[in-house]
Amino acid sequence: MLNWNDYRYLLAVEMSGSLAAAARRLGVSQPTVGRRLSALSAALGVELVDLSPDGARLSDTGRRVCEQARVLEQQAALI
Repeated sequence: MLNWNDYRYLLAVEMSGSLAAAARRLGVSQPTVGRRLSALSAALGVELVDLSPDGARLSDTGRRVCEQARVLEQQAALI
């Protein structure tokens, strides 16, 4: 089952460039960010983030998912 909250974690990683920075932005632990991204990836059946010692980089699919998540976020703000 998809959890909208998990998209917030993906968007935070996109904006921050690392799991640690996303965790600070969201006020949660780095392992929480990693777990939520893993859950979202599993729910969607795709890899969203490539992790390296230099940080986190969104896959092409991850970038497309972020684009759609931003649209949904903006639409929800209008309600």
